[in-house]
Amino acid sequence: MLKTLKFFFMGFHKGAMNIMLHAAGLAMLVIGASSRNIMLIASAVLLAEAGHLYNHFTRIVKYEQGVIPIQAAFSILLIAILMLVFGWFA
Repeated sequence: MLKTLKFFFMGFHKGAMNIMLHAAGLAMLVIGASSRNIMLIASAVLLAEAGHLYNHFTRIVKYEQGVIPIQAAFSILLIAILMLVFGWFA
Protein backbone atom coordinates (compact mmCIF):
# COMPACT_ATOMS: atom_id res chain seq x y z
CA MET A 1 0.00 0.00 0.00
CA LEU A 2 2.85 2.38 0.81
CA LYS A 3 4.31 1.75 -2.63
CA THR A 4 0.94 2.58 -4.23
CA LEU A 5 0.63 5.80 -2.22
CA LYS A 6 4.20 6.79 -3.15
CA PHE A 7 3.37 6.16 -6.82
CA PHE A 8 0.23 8.29 -6.62
CA PHE A 9 1.98 11.13 -4.80
CA MET A 10 5.29 11.20 -6.67
CA GLY A 11 3.98 10.09 -10.05
CA PHE A 12 1.29 12.72 -10.29
CA HIS A 13 3.19 15.67 -8.88
CA LYS A 14 5.94 16.15 -11.43
CA GLY A 15 6.87 19.45 -13.00
CA ALA A 16 7.58 22.86 -11.55
CA MET A 17 4.24 24.35 -12.62
CA ASN A 18 2.27 21.54 -10.99
CA ILE A 19 4.25 21.85 -7.75
CA MET A 20 3.77 25.64 -7.66
CA LEU A 21 0.03 25.33 -8.30
CA HIS A 22 -0.26 22.68 -5.60
CA ALA A 23 1.71 24.75 -3.07
CA ALA A 24 -0.50 27.78 -3.72
CA GLY A 25 -3.62 25.62 -3.60
CA LEU A 26 -2.61 23.98 -0.32
CA ALA A 27 -1.92 27.37 1.28
CA MET A 28 -5.30 28.64 0.07
CA LEU A 29 -6.97 25.47 1.34
CA VAL A 30 -5.58 25.82 4.85
CA ILE A 31 -6.42 29.54 4.98
CA GLY A 32 -9.91 28.87 3.62
CA ALA A 33 -10.56 26.06 6.11
CA SER A 34 -9.27 28.09 9.05
CA SER A 35 -11.34 31.15 8.09
CA ARG A 36 -14.38 29.08 7.03
CA ASN A 37 -14.38 30.56 3.54
CA ILE A 38 -16.07 28.19 1.09
CA MET A 39 -15.07 30.17 -2.02
CA LEU A 40 -11.40 30.10 -1.02
CA ILE A 41 -11.58 26.34 -0.47
CA ALA A 42 -13.24 25.78 -3.85
CA SER A 43 -10.66 28.01 -5.56
CA ALA A 44 -7.86 26.08 -3.88
CA VAL A 45 -9.13 22.76 -5.18
CA LEU A 46 -9.52 24.17 -8.69
CA LEU A 47 -5.99 25.57 -8.55
CA ALA A 48 -4.50 22.24 -7.45
CA GLU A 49 -6.44 20.31 -10.10
CA ALA A 50 -5.26 22.83 -12.71
CA GLY A 51 -1.74 21.56 -12.01
CA HIS A 52 -2.80 18.02 -12.89
CA LEU A 53 -4.55 19.22 -16.03
CA TYR A 54 -1.48 21.24 -17.03
CA ASN A 55 0.69 18.13 -16.70
CA HIS A 56 -1.81 16.04 -18.65
CA PHE A 57 -2.18 18.42 -21.57
CA THR A 58 1.53 19.29 -21.82
CA ARG A 59 2.30 15.55 -21.68
CA ILE A 60 4.55 15.83 -18.61
CA VAL A 61 2.45 13.01 -17.15
CA LYS A 62 -0.10 11.14 -19.23
CA TYR A 63 -2.91 10.15 -16.89
CA GLU A 64 -5.02 7.09 -17.47
CA GLN A 65 -8.75 7.64 -17.92
CA GLY A 66 -10.43 8.00 -14.54
CA VAL A 67 -7.40 9.17 -12.54
CA ILE A 68 -8.35 12.85 -12.28
CA PRO A 69 -11.72 12.04 -10.61
CA ILE A 70 -9.81 9.92 -8.06
CA GLN A 71 -7.53 12.88 -7.38
CA ALA A 72 -10.55 15.15 -6.98
CA ALA A 73 -12.06 12.67 -4.51
CA PHE A 74 -8.82 12.74 -2.54
CA SER A 75 -9.11 16.55 -2.43
CA ILE A 76 -12.61 16.23 -0.98
CA LEU A 77 -11.28 13.88 1.69
CA LEU A 78 -8.53 16.37 2.56
CA ILE A 79 -11.10 19.18 2.80
CA ALA A 80 -13.28 17.11 5.14
CA ILE A 81 -10.29 16.39 7.39
CA LEU A 82 -9.33 20.08 7.50
CA MET A 83 -12.93 21.02 8.28
CA LEU A 84 -12.87 18.61 11.22
CA VAL A 85 -9.52 19.99 12.41
CA PHE A 86 -10.76 23.58 12.28
CA GLY A 87 -14.05 22.79 14.03
CA TRP A 88 -16.57 23.35 11.25
CA PHE A 89 -18.89 20.71 12.68
CA ALA A 90 -18.70 21.70 16.34
